[in-house]
Amino acid sequence: MMHYRRVMATGCDPRGRITRLCNFSTGWVLVTATQAIREIETGRCQYYIQDDCGSSDLIVTRDREGCQLQVDPAGASRITLVNLLNC
Repeated sequence: MMHYRRVMATGCDPRGRITRLCNFSTGWVLVTATQAIREIETGRCQYYIQDDCGSSDLIVTRDREGCQLQVDPAGASRITLVNLLNC
């Protein structure tokens, strides 16, 4: 069963890479980026952000430094992960 989890806040490392996702008004509260990547890739969870314009899913991208989370550019939300509250 797929779980849909709205992300309300993020934490970043000094380089600006997302290290954790948070939503303090739900049962899941905080997950590490590593855990979220694993859950997205296995189809267990879909994380998303939302604003007045709509929602955008988080996707996993890969580069020479490994995997990271980004907002799907095809989504409707105008906010990005770094625009969210800090957690």
